[in-house]
Amino acid sequence: MRFSLQSSIEGQAQFFYDKGRNFNETDSQRAGVGSRSRYQDCVFPLPRSATIYAFRFDPLMGSGTIRIREMAIVNGLGHIVLAIDLGLWRAAQQIRVLTIQNHELLMVTEMNADDPQLILELSSPLVLNWSRSFMTDAFLGRVLLECLIIGILTALALVAMKIHVQSSSLQPKVGTLWDMLFLLVSLFLLQVYARGKWEDTIGFFRAWFYS
Repeated sequence: MRFSLQSSIEGQAQFFYDKGRNFNETDSQRAGVGSRSRYQDCVFPLPRSATIYAFRFDPLMGSGTIRIREMAIVNGLGHIVLAIDLGLWRAAQQIRVLTIQNHELLMVTEMNADDPQLILELSSPLVLNWSRSFMTDAFLGRVLLECLIIGILTALALVAMKIHVQSSSLQPKVGTLWDMLFLLVSLFLLQVYARGKWEDTIGFFRAWFYS
């Protein structure tokens, strides 16, 4: 679960997921929250396989203001799998203001609050079933993507040096057309993978291999 939020104070947030055993410390995750003017991502790992009935979010351990502009379940590559409607949250305790402003959830705690809480009760259970093969694909996709980017950037640097050397000499520019074509193809691949298509590519070849 990923929250994009802004906090007025520094502290630690805790995220709970109810797997039918009510909210407890075992079924929860913690993450640090900094007091910054810009938004930050707080990521809380979820179980790979579980049925979840409700969420609880303790964004602060004291008094302050929190703005949440996005909440979503993401996969290993950071792609959104399920976006959560911010309007579904309700105040559980020690929260003075809870409202939607400019498509953001604004929360102001009570004075001297020490454990403010938000609750989200799901209309239907959320079933998580992330297979081990999917997680492996996501990990391999990230590693291969980083290797691909490093390789392309290295090749781009070599091609740029070659073009520069040829342009500064009187020798004929043999192969310049192919170099420019390579540059265009490399930029296209970087754009495709930057838009999150790497995982789709992995899934396509995996489906083709097992078909």
